[in-house]
Amino acid sequence: MRVGVFSAKSHDRSSLGEANARAPAPHELVFLDARLARETAPLGAAFPSECAFVNDRLDADRAADRGAGSVPTAVAEGSRNQRPAR
Repeated sequence: MRVGVFSAKSHDRSSLGEANARAPAPHELVFLDARLARETAPLGAAFPSECAFVNDRLDADRAADRGAGSVPTAVAEGSRNQRPAR
């Protein structure tokens, strides 16, 4: 599956790439510098699945952008020791 990985830093690319390579069925990870938000929604439309980090925006508006009731898999990863934006 193609996965858009938003706001990916170099260490994220490394660790996710290594973990993905070890998976029995690796995904196609596409690393994006852009932060996931309403303004970047068109970028996410190219992927059936998205990976988000703590500073990305996964709210009701974002879900509506992806289609009512059909939000793709979203993985929130919290290892950056940062608080979510409010």
